[in-house]
Parts: sequence; structure tokens; C-alpha cells
Amino acid sequence: MNPARAWDAFWFGPVSARPLGLFRIVFGLVTLANLAFLSFEMDYWLTDVGLLQGTEALEVAGPMRPSPLNWVQDPTSMHVFFAATAAVAVLVTIGWRTRLMSILLYLMMLSIHHHNVLTSSGSDTLVMIITFYVMLCPCGAAYSLDARREARRRGTPAEPLILPWSQRLIQLQISLIYFNTAILKCNGVTWLNGTALHYVLNNSEVGYLRLDPLTQYPVAVNILT
Repeated sequence: MNPARAWDAFWFGPVSARPLGLFRIVFGLVTLANLAFLSFEMDYWLTDVGLLQGTEALEVAGPMRPSPLNWVQDPTSMHVFFAATAAVAVLVTIGWRTRLMSILLYLMMLSIHHHNVLTSSGSDTLVMIITFYVMLCPCGAAYSLDARREARRRGTPAEPLILPWSQRLIQLQISLIYFNTAILKCNGVTWLNGTALHYVLNNSEVGYLRLDPLTQYPVAVNILT
């Protein structure tokens, strides 16, 4: 196969919809877990009875991070918004009206992300990036209620083939993130000498579970690092 055809097949050659359908389910569960962690201290970080009050959240976010939550910050409204976002994430996970729900999920997660700039971490950013790509993908074509409904309409249980360009974008994005992470870690002394995980396990500011007892096993920490 010549390079031009290989390039075309990589981006546009029909592939099974099943891997992307499985990815949708796993990512939906990850998104729900992300929302669950954010909800632990929601009132303090996201409402006007916590750290930022009045227009402070809007001022911290700045004009380039629009979010309706910057104007509606009372605890009740925030709880309702979080519950609605979790419900949409569940619908994406089970694949009901997947394209519409994935667009709604992206917009709702973006609203939370823009309103939560003080506590946003790399994992939050990764969730936002993948949510954007999921919005572009035909990820409801397999392992979903949409696929089941479409199979009944076609009269066959076989999932259709899909064009993989959006799936390739996800693969390239994740590969790029971890490639850059590996380069940065190679420039850090703690990653090379096997002690980096020791500091991570002892960081109580960004964790909800006590993992510092694991540091009593230095050999395991070195291996895991």
C-alpha cells in the first residue's frame, strides 16, 4: 500500500464501532467519578457561601472563560446543575441520544471547568479534552441504546462500520499527552531515582484518600514510580 492510501485508510478506512462504544462507556464512568470527587467540597469551591463570593468567581475566571455558573452560585442551583450534569453523563454512558447528550455534557462540563479554575488539575483538563472529542465521535454506534434502536430499525443486530477520523484524534491526543509527560518526567530527578510517588502519596492537599501508609514500603514505591 502506498503512503497516500495508507494515510487515507488510517483516517477514513471503515472500522468496527465496538472499540469506540466501549471507550464511551469507560469515559462516561470516569466523568461520573470526576463529578463525584468535585462534589465532596462543592459548596466551598463552587458556591457563594464558600471561598469566592459575589462577583469574585467571575473576576477570577476572566472574560475568556464564560460560564453561566459565574452568575448563579447559590448552593441549591449548583447542586441541581451537578445532578443534571451527572444525569447527562449517565445517558452518554448508556448511549441514549448519544450525539445530543455528548454535546450537552461538553457544555455542562465546560461550565464547571471554567467556574472551577482554582482547583482544576491535569485530570480535569484531560476530561474536558476527551469530552470535546467524544462530542465529535459516532460513539453511540455500538454498545448503546441508540445502537439497539437502530438495529431494530435495520432488522439486524450487526453494528455498522464507522469512519475512524475522530477516534484517531483521540488516540493521537492521548499519545501526545503521555509522550510529553514522559519527556518532562525524564527531566525530573525524583522520577529517575524512584522517589516521585513518595511525594504524591504524601500530598494531602489534592487527595481524598489517605495513601501515605504505602510509603512504608519503599521498594514498592520505587517500582511503581
